[in-house]
This record gives sequence, C-alpha cells and structure tokens, in this order.
Amino acid sequence: MPLVLVYGTLKRGLHNHKVYLSPLQPVFDGVVRIPAKMYTNGRYPMLIPDPELNSFFIEIYEVTPQKRTELDSLEFPFNYFRTTITFDEFSQPVEVYYYKEQVPPESFYPFIGENWKPTEDW
Repeated sequence: MPLVLVYGTLKRGLHNHKVYLSPLQPVFDGVVRIPAKMYTNGRYPMLIPDPELNSFFIEIYEVTPQKRTELDSLEFPFNYFRTTITFDEFSQPVEVYYYKEQVPPESFYPFIGENWKPTEDW
C-alpha cells in the first residue's frame, strides 16, 4: 500500500486528519531532512521543492489506493502535485504533496521551525 508523508493539516490533531486519515495511526513520525522549503499563510503550509535539505516534523501513513485518491482530491485543486521522495530517516520511498510553483502565493511567508501548526483559524 502507498506510504504518504504529511506535514500540515493532515497531521494528527488537526482538522484534515479527522476528515481524511482518522482512525489511521502513522507508521512513522519525527523530524526528517527533505529537499524542500516550507511556506505558510497561517492556516496551512506548503512545501516547495528545493535542492537544500531542511528539517520538518512529518508523519507517514500507509493508505489504500482509494484513500490516496481522496487525498489527491484534497490537494490537487490547490495546485499541489504528488511525487515520491526518499530520505535518510526512513528506509522506504514515500509520496509527498509539493506545491507546483517555485514561488508561493503572495499571502504565504517562509515558515521558520520544524513542526508546523496553524496560527490562524479557518
């Protein structure tokens, strides 16, 4: 089954986890170094591919193909794409949703830190 890395509103305790991933538990969680930069508007984050490795707290879930299609329907309308990456802290390839553009929307700013949490309500 596919392994999907989440870093934002799909993490445990946040709204989209309750809607899309509950009652699943992560097969891995922790701080990892991945080739991306994170931006946020306070309500949700985005990762943009970058050659530089940066540290982020992530969760990895084993999902069915049907569940992955549901996650695609959440992410794709917001200009995200799904790709496979590998990193040192986990032994298997995982899929992650990256933002399609190299520059974030105007309302987004660089996220400083490792563990993203919302700072604004929907």
